[in-house]
Amino acid sequence: MNLATVTAGQAFVSVTCRLLTLAISMAALLGIVRRSRHGNRDGVVATLAVAAVPLIAITTYGGEVIFRAYLFALPFLAFLAMGAFFPSSAEAGPRRAFRTSAALGVFAMTIAVAFVFANNGKDRQYAFATGDIAVMEWLYDTAPPMTLIIEGATFSPVQFRNIEHFTTVSIADEPAKSSEELLHDPASVLARWLEDKQYQAAFVVLTRNQKAYVDALGAMPRGSLDHIERALLTSPRFRLVRVSDGVKIFALNDVLRGVGEWMR
Repeated sequence: MNLATVTAGQAFVSVTCRLLTLAISMAALLGIVRRSRHGNRDGVVATLAVAAVPLIAITTYGGEVIFRAYLFALPFLAFLAMGAFFPSSAEAGPRRAFRTSAALGVFAMTIAVAFVFANNGKDRQYAFATGDIAVMEWLYDTAPPMTLIIEGATFSPVQFRNIEHFTTVSIADEPAKSSEELLHDPASVLARWLEDKQYQAAFVVLTRNQKAYVDALGAMPRGSLDHIERALLTSPRFRLVRVSDGVKIFALNDVLRGVGEWMR
């Protein structure tokens, strides 16, 4: 992730995630050193911790593979990290036991706080309200086969239902030239896309989750989806067919007249 293109809040979450990973990895390295001094050999555990790393170089899965490799290694890293505090089962004096418990407490509290940001730092993108889900369920249950769905970004609830019936296009993933043209005149460009005769029906879906993703990650200029939404709301060519607090579904007026039966 390029931190120069994201919001300050998203940059903070990303840095916190990286520091959390670094802290656990450094504790694991320290654990290996301390345990080796007490005669423990952790070659098998260390090998398992790095076993998935080669996948990063040989796969085309993208940046997500780094995260998955880390999750595979995490149980082994956690075991080794505990060796930084308890390198052996030998008895220790009360003062050393207190210092160890205090250090472990500080470390555990620090990574627990960091985990909250790492685990929940994208809730605005991934948390869906009940009303938003209901609106999207209507679309996925009602739209006929050969339907075009244009989304602001691929962040919509129930987006995998009846996927064999739909062609989905993400505005946020459009090439730069196409994105620039669309932002210059959203209503005209999207109307042209929705008029494609190969589809029985076509919709534009804009959600607060998509806006959160686009604005936080810098996928498009901040406020782009709000700009598109305003353009569609004021255009006489578009009609708002379903709405909730966080989801708006648009279609062309003339297209709706042609397929009204299945929308009832």
